[in-house]
Amino acid sequence: MTTHHVERVFAYPIAPLFALIADIESYPLYMPGWQAARIDQRAPQHLEVEQVVSLAGLSLQFRSVAELDPPHRLQISSSQSPFRKFRLVWQLRSLCPTSTAVRADFDLSFRTAVFERIAERIAPIMLNRTIEAFAQRAAHHLPVLPPEI
Repeated sequence: MTTHHVERVFAYPIAPLFALIADIESYPLYMPGWQAARIDQRAPQHLEVEQVVSLAGLSLQFRSVAELDPPHRLQISSSQSPFRKFRLVWQLRSLCPTSTAVRADFDLSFRTAVFERIAERIAPIMLNRTIEAFAQRAAHHLPVLPPEI
């Protein structure tokens, strides 16, 4: 299994950052590797999502479940083929009204050894690119507030 995490501080309040992260259907617009994301079932804190991601040039289609705990946590997980385990967890912690720490944890395990070896090499790169893409999305969609004095 491949695990990796990255944490970054953003100069935005927690609620709008969480709203961007929870907008899973927009992931294909800016997240590296996401080709499609469609919510099939929606409940206040539970989403069922059909997704397509690209990994080393292969398109992988799977169903996932997103569990939301606004504005602090979003977990996207799947154990559907080709994954033994797919888990992306976003955790947000307010540092002050205008600053939020965002941590992304990625756990990935495949049913085949070939995919497992590929994942070990590219998962850290993908997660770093994901957090950078999220930072760019936030910069384009959220107003920067002055720091607290």
